[in-house]
Amino acid sequence: MVWLFSNIFKENGYEVFGCYDGSNALKRVRKIKPGVVLLDYNLPDMNGLQLLKKLHLVGRDHIKGIIMASGTSDPEVKKKAIKSGAFGYLSKPVDLERLLKMVKEAFG
Repeated sequence: MVWLFSNIFKENGYEVFGCYDGSNALKRVRKIKPGVVLLDYNLPDMNGLQLLKKLHLVGRDHIKGIIMASGTSDPEVKKKAIKSGAFGYLSKPVDLERLLKMVKEAFG
């Protein structure tokens, strides 16, 4: 999924970096300072809600929006993500047009 989204965003003019776990994502966000973050709920070392809260702490000066994607059908995950400050939430399979629109909106 990281590879697919990276290619789609690069084709649409975005600079992209990908990570496969939450710990690595936090390190890279501190270093690279992205404007928008797309994260999955299911990560090997923490869940997306845990990472979302940490990203708000380390990226509060530069992250304009955090968008979460999840394959879970549990409506509570979406509610918690939005309540925890996610800019948007998408269920898998992700509608790519909707995702691109959401990223544009996050950048303002």
